[in-house]
Formats: sequence, structure tokens, C-alpha cells
Amino acid sequence: KSYAMLPLLMLMSFTGILHGARLPFNSSELKLKLPVGCSDPPLGVSYQIKYYSGIVNCGNLLLESDIGGTHPWIPPAITFPMDDAPGSLYTLIYFDPYVNVPKNGSWPDCGTECTGTKAPARHWVVGNIEVAMLKTGNLSAATTVSAFKGPSPPFGSHPYAQFLFKQSGTKKIDFTRLPSPTGIYNWDILGFLSQYRLEDIVAYNWHVTQHTEPRQ
Repeated sequence: KSYAMLPLLMLMSFTGILHGARLPFNSSELKLKLPVGCSDPPLGVSYQIKYYSGIVNCGNLLLESDIGGTHPWIPPAITFPMDDAPGSLYTLIYFDPYVNVPKNGSWPDCGTECTGTKAPARHWVVGNIEVAMLKTGNLSAATTVSAFKGPSPPFGSHPYAQFLFKQSGTKKIDFTRLPSPTGIYNWDILGFLSQYRLEDIVAYNWHVTQHTEPRQ
């Protein structure tokens, strides 16, 4: 089952992000919303999955056994049509807004308890992405800020969001490397966006991953 937008899936007390919006970092009260949903057009996110389409499509289901857990953690291809000048640079953020849900809860049945005590979890961050990379989907030559960790919900299902931000200016950012797969929980996304002046959302997408045992 797919959803075009999840208005209840708000990671923090943020307001006012739309496709192409600029975040108000100079305001006295920074309130930002990362709407876990799909921009128009959505960010291209595509896994290579043997058994069904691995294209992320606004809330479709991808099984843990095919992209996370004990399966090799192979990051998806990330694409987006760009008309920007060749010098423009971008940052990708991939995260789980619900972690350590009480009572082995599963989204969306966990309701108001969905956030859990370790949210959000940082699953992949890549910076200094060039326009040409977004045409091929291969980000291996960009700056890996936090290595990819395949979605691996311990119980039930979780939503996973992917956001592409445009960086300020054309100079590459000297990112501090973040730990992965350990140390990914309770990530301060707001602090990260503020630190690196990631003000413009270009596109976003999301999928659901359900816990499944490894394929035999």
C-alpha cells in the first residue's frame, strides 16, 4: 500500500518545508518540518532486487530480507533530473523516524508511540553530489558522510525517508565523518542541517520496510 504523503509523520516540530523551499535558519525560532512523503517529481531511489521492482515509489513495501538485515547492504541508485549549472552540489539524507518502538510496535499500528526512544536513525548521508552523479545514480565518487546501513526493523514495519538538499555555493563541504552502523541513533538532523547550511530541499521520497527473516 502506498501513500502520497504522511502528514502525521513529522520527525520534529518543524514547519513550512515544501518542494524547493528554503529553510529559515536566520529566524529566531527555527521550526522545520521534514514531510515524510513524495515531492513532485519524487526523488529517484532504486534498489536492485531479484524478486520484484526495487524502485521506491511513495510508500511502497521493500522487505528487510532484500535490502537490510543480513542481506549485503548495497545502497540504492539515487537519481533526479537537474537543470542546474554543473557546479551545483547536493547532499542526500536517508533516515528512519521511528526507532526502538515500545512493545515491539510496528508502524502504523504503534500510533503515538511510534517515535520510540532512539529516533531518528541515520541510514545514509552523502554530500558533495554532483549533477552528473544524479544522472547516473552512482554516488560512489561523492563524499560519504555516514556509510549506508540497510533498513532493518527488528519487528514489524518502519517508514524510511530520503531527502536531497542543494548545498550553498559551489565549493565542496568539508564534512565530518559520522559513525555507521553503530552510533546512528538519536541523530540530531536539525543540528546537521544547520551546521552545513542545507537550506533547500530539492526532492524526497519514502518506502516502508517490513522485518523478514533472511531468504534461504
